[in-house]
Amino acid sequence: MLAEAPRALFLAFLVLLGLYMSNRLVDYGVSHHFARKVAHITAGTAYLLAPYWFSSWGWPVVLSLGALIMLGGARLVRPQTFRGVGGSARPNAIAEINFPLGGLVSLLVVWVWLGQPYLSVLPMLYVGFGDSVTGVVRSALYGHETKAWPGTLAMLLTSLLLATLVSPWWIGALAAVAATIAERLTVARRWWDDNITLQLAAVLVIGGLLSFRL
Repeated sequence: MLAEAPRALFLAFLVLLGLYMSNRLVDYGVSHHFARKVAHITAGTAYLLAPYWFSSWGWPVVLSLGALIMLGGARLVRPQTFRGVGGSARPNAIAEINFPLGGLVSLLVVWVWLGQPYLSVLPMLYVGFGDSVTGVVRSALYGHETKAWPGTLAMLLTSLLLATLVSPWWIGALAAVAATIAERLTVARRWWDDNITLQLAAVLVIGGLLSFRL
């Protein structure tokens, strides 16, 4: 595990870089809805690399737990720290905490318990890339955050494309459909938003199908 520490440090740096870039974009007047997608994409990239770079689930779980503690702690102590993804910029939501929380659940269930590293990161890719694409499409078409079918279709197509990275593809594809439906139907609340619901929906489908096959 120690031999893989440099890779873990690089992924941690990548995630921190995304958070910093989101902060700077917000500081320069870029809409928060768009700025936070930069951190989504860098975090998604880190999760994408995890099963290829690490021989076990140890480092991915440690990194996800670390991100959860860092973002949760910042929200409690100094909310403006990660204003680019939430904090003081989104006082009525904890979406930045729900992303690594959902990721941790997926890793524990699908990688640690069911032994499927590549499938375990799909839910996070659906947030990191799929949800980012839908946000950009909706912002481009409507100029603000809104649940609309063009964005939903964009997310579905992106997520189905991501599912081709794993085998069996059909499990990832069904999880992509579930994640897209969850994103579309979720009404954000103080403790609840699509960052967590779409991941849990995907984990439920992946875990259920894997358990059925076993």
